[in-house]
Amino acid sequence: MTNPPVIRLRQIDGFAYLRSSLQYRYADDDRFPGERKVSTHDYAHTLGETPSLKPGLYSWEWAAREPRYPHVHVRRGHRDFAGLGKIHIPTGRVFFEDVVRFLIEEQEVEPVREDWRTILDECAHLVGSWATWGGRPPVPGGA
Repeated sequence: MTNPPVIRLRQIDGFAYLRSSLQYRYADDDRFPGERKVSTHDYAHTLGETPSLKPGLYSWEWAAREPRYPHVHVRRGHRDFAGLGKIHIPTGRVFFEDVVRFLIEEQEVEPVREDWRTILDECAHLVGSWATWGGRPPVPGGA
């Protein structure tokens, strides 16, 4: 869970608010007998316009329980987009690094560090390299 639970993000024209939670399990790794690995059990990354996250702008979610596929809700808490917030729009696996990149590049959240892209590329490469489901090839030009 983000700490504090909801983080205020500075945008060019104001603020947005993010809550992220990821639940992991530590279990045997079938690829390497005798080895163990951390695996994702569920995640939820929610972006909102206020500290209460309402109206919700986006929420990327996946859990081992239903529905069993990664999905996004768009404008989840906004009355004009109520129908979109109730449906599960399928996505590929969404890593936290993907959300951070989306926030900076698409939502004009101001990065805290100038080298954010290098750090994010390195983290995405490491996570994607060891992911057993929904992994991705290395980021072009990244680590």
